[in-house]
Amino acid sequence: MPLVRAKRSFSIVRKYSLLSTFPISDSCKVNNGGCDSNAACSHDASTNAIVCTCKSGYTNVPTGGVVTCIQVTTTLAPGTQKAYLNSTYVGSTNPGFQQGDCPVSANGAYGWHFVMTGTSTSIVSIRCVFKSADIVTSMIQVPSDKHAYVFTPTGDTLLEASAVVNGPNTEFNLSNVCLST
Repeated sequence: MPLVRAKRSFSIVRKYSLLSTFPISDSCKVNNGGCDSNAACSHDASTNAIVCTCKSGYTNVPTGGVVTCIQVTTTLAPGTQKAYLNSTYVGSTNPGFQQGDCPVSANGAYGWHFVMTGTSTSIVSIRCVFKSADIVTSMIQVPSDKHAYVFTPTGDTLLEASAVVNGPNTEFNLSNVCLST
Protein backbone atom coordinates (compact mmCIF):
# COMPACT_ATOMS: atom_id res chain seq x y z
CA MET A 1 0.00 0.00 0.00
CA PRO A 2 1.42 3.47 -0.81
CA LEU A 3 2.68 6.00 1.72
CA VAL A 4 -0.03 8.54 2.60
CA ARG A 5 1.06 12.08 3.48
CA ALA A 6 -1.11 14.59 5.29
CA LYS A 7 -0.92 18.36 5.54
CA ARG A 8 1.00 18.40 8.87
CA SER A 9 4.02 16.43 7.64
CA PHE A 10 3.28 13.17 9.36
CA SER A 11 3.17 9.82 7.69
CA ILE A 12 0.90 6.85 8.08
CA VAL A 13 2.25 3.64 6.70
CA ARG A 14 0.46 0.32 6.43
CA LYS A 15 2.63 -2.60 5.44
CA TYR A 16 1.47 -6.05 4.51
CA SER A 17 3.42 -9.26 4.43
CA LEU A 18 2.53 -12.90 4.08
CA LEU A 19 3.20 -13.48 7.77
CA SER A 20 1.77 -10.44 9.55
CA THR A 21 0.02 -7.12 9.23
CA PHE A 22 1.39 -4.00 10.93
CA PRO A 23 -1.27 -1.54 12.13
CA ILE A 24 -1.37 2.10 11.09
CA SER A 25 0.43 4.25 13.66
CA ASP A 26 -1.73 7.04 15.10
CA SER A 27 0.26 10.26 14.80
CA CYS A 28 -1.87 11.83 17.56
CA LYS A 29 -0.28 9.39 20.01
CA VAL A 30 3.18 10.83 19.39
CA ASN A 31 3.69 14.23 21.04
CA ASN A 32 -0.07 14.88 20.76
CA GLY A 33 0.38 15.15 16.98
CA GLY A 34 2.29 18.40 17.43
CA CYS A 35 -0.80 20.06 18.93
CA ASP A 36 -0.66 22.39 21.93
CA SER A 37 -0.76 20.60 25.30
CA ASN A 38 -4.19 22.18 25.91
CA ALA A 39 -5.58 20.93 22.59
CA ALA A 40 -7.11 17.63 21.51
CA CYS A 41 -5.57 15.96 18.48
CA SER A 42 -7.79 14.30 15.87
CA HIS A 43 -7.75 13.54 12.15
CA ASP A 44 -9.73 15.23 9.37
CA ALA A 45 -12.07 12.58 7.91
CA SER A 46 -11.45 13.53 4.28
CA THR A 47 -7.70 14.28 4.27
CA ASN A 48 -6.50 12.47 7.41
CA ALA A 49 -4.59 15.69 8.30
CA ILE A 50 -4.08 16.44 11.99
CA VAL A 51 -6.69 18.75 13.52
CA CYS A 52 -5.88 20.53 16.80
CA THR A 53 -8.91 21.70 18.80
CA CYS A 54 -8.59 23.67 22.05
CA LYS A 55 -9.98 21.87 25.08
CA SER A 56 -12.92 23.23 27.06
CA GLY A 57 -11.89 26.31 29.05
CA TYR A 58 -9.17 27.21 26.54
CA THR A 59 -9.20 29.41 23.44
CA ASN A 60 -7.00 29.63 20.36
CA VAL A 61 -4.83 32.74 20.07
CA PRO A 62 -3.35 33.90 16.77
CA THR A 63 0.20 32.55 16.41
CA GLY A 64 0.81 32.38 12.69
CA GLY A 65 -1.24 29.30 11.81
CA VAL A 66 -0.24 27.16 14.78
CA VAL A 67 -3.01 26.32 17.26
CA THR A 68 -1.96 27.78 20.62
CA CYS A 69 -4.53 27.34 23.38
CA ILE A 70 -4.61 29.57 26.44
CA GLN A 71 -6.87 29.34 29.44
CA VAL A 72 -9.97 31.51 29.22
CA THR A 73 -10.14 34.05 32.02
CA THR A 74 -13.75 34.89 32.66
CA THR A 75 -13.26 37.91 34.91
CA LEU A 76 -10.53 40.49 34.68
CA ALA A 77 -10.16 43.48 36.96
CA PRO A 78 -11.62 46.71 35.56
CA GLY A 79 -9.17 48.42 33.20
CA THR A 80 -7.20 45.25 32.46
CA GLN A 81 -7.14 42.99 29.44
CA LYS A 82 -5.24 40.01 28.02
CA ALA A 83 -2.00 40.43 26.09
CA TYR A 84 -0.15 37.74 24.18
CA LEU A 85 3.45 36.98 23.32
CA ASN A 86 4.43 38.00 19.79
CA SER A 87 4.36 34.64 17.94
CA THR A 88 7.89 35.28 16.61
CA TYR A 89 9.21 34.21 20.02
CA VAL A 90 7.32 30.91 20.38
CA GLY A 91 9.92 28.14 20.36
CA SER A 92 12.72 30.33 21.73
CA THR A 93 15.27 28.51 23.89
CA ASN A 94 17.40 29.37 26.89
CA PRO A 95 20.27 29.01 26.27
CA GLY A 96 20.12 29.85 22.58
CA PHE A 97 18.13 33.08 22.34
CA GLN A 98 19.79 36.52 22.59
CA GLN A 99 21.61 36.77 25.94
CA GLY A 100 21.28 39.71 28.35
CA ASP A 101 21.38 40.57 32.06
CA CYS A 102 18.81 39.56 34.63
CA PRO A 103 18.15 40.04 38.33
CA VAL A 104 18.96 37.41 40.94
CA SER A 105 16.10 34.97 41.49
CA ALA A 106 15.30 32.18 43.91
CA ASN A 107 12.84 30.78 41.33
CA GLY A 108 15.46 29.35 38.97
CA ALA A 109 18.71 30.06 37.19
CA TYR A 110 17.42 30.52 33.63
CA GLY A 111 15.74 33.90 33.10
CA TRP A 112 13.33 35.01 30.39
CA HIS A 113 12.91 38.80 30.02
CA PHE A 114 9.54 39.92 28.61
CA VAL A 115 8.78 43.55 27.69
CA MET A 116 5.47 45.21 26.76
CA THR A 117 5.21 46.98 23.43
CA GLY A 118 4.38 50.68 23.73
CA THR A 119 4.99 52.89 26.74
CA SER A 120 1.61 53.09 28.46
CA THR A 121 0.86 49.44 29.26
CA SER A 122 2.00 47.59 32.39
CA ILE A 123 2.10 43.86 33.12
CA VAL A 124 -0.18 42.86 36.01
CA SER A 125 0.41 39.07 35.84
CA ILE A 126 2.00 36.61 33.43
CA ARG A 127 1.52 32.96 32.48
CA CYS A 128 4.28 31.19 30.54
CA VAL A 129 4.29 27.59 29.32
CA PHE A 130 7.62 25.83 28.83
CA LYS A 131 8.47 22.43 27.40
CA SER A 132 10.08 21.17 30.62
CA ALA A 133 9.09 23.56 33.41
CA ASP A 134 5.43 23.55 32.26
CA ILE A 135 3.45 26.55 33.60
CA VAL A 136 5.30 29.41 35.34
CA THR A 137 3.40 32.40 36.74
CA SER A 138 5.86 34.03 39.17
CA MET A 139 7.76 37.07 37.92
CA ILE A 140 10.18 39.80 38.93
CA GLN A 141 9.45 43.29 37.57
CA VAL A 142 12.54 45.49 37.17
CA PRO A 143 13.25 48.22 36.25
CA SER A 144 9.48 48.87 35.87
CA ASP A 145 6.09 47.16 35.53
CA LYS A 146 6.55 47.08 31.72
CA HIS A 147 9.12 44.30 32.26
CA ALA A 148 8.63 40.77 33.57
CA TYR A 149 11.43 38.31 34.32
CA VAL A 150 10.29 34.69 34.55
CA PHE A 151 12.67 31.91 35.64
CA THR A 152 12.94 28.20 34.91
CA PRO A 153 15.11 25.75 36.87
CA THR A 154 16.89 24.42 33.75
CA GLY A 155 17.40 25.39 30.14
CA ASP A 156 14.04 25.21 28.38
CA THR A 157 11.88 26.01 25.34
CA LEU A 158 9.14 28.65 25.47
CA LEU A 159 5.84 27.26 24.13
CA GLU A 160 3.46 30.15 24.86
CA ALA A 161 2.93 33.17 27.09
CA SER A 162 0.06 35.48 27.95
CA ALA A 163 -0.36 38.29 30.44
CA VAL A 164 -3.01 40.39 32.11
CA VAL A 165 -2.10 43.99 31.41
CA ASN A 166 -3.25 47.47 32.31
CA GLY A 167 -3.23 49.70 29.23
CA PRO A 168 -3.99 49.63 25.51
CA ASN A 169 -1.28 47.29 24.17
CA THR A 170 -2.08 43.60 23.72
CA GLU A 171 1.26 42.19 22.60
CA PHE A 172 4.59 41.74 24.35
CA ASN A 173 8.03 40.53 23.28
CA LEU A 174 10.80 38.31 24.58
CA SER A 175 13.67 40.77 24.92
CA ASN A 176 16.42 38.39 26.01
CA VAL A 177 17.28 35.34 28.09
CA CYS A 178 19.84 35.25 30.88
CA LEU A 179 21.45 33.26 33.66
CA SER A 180 20.69 34.40 37.20
CA THR A 181 23.78 34.49 39.39
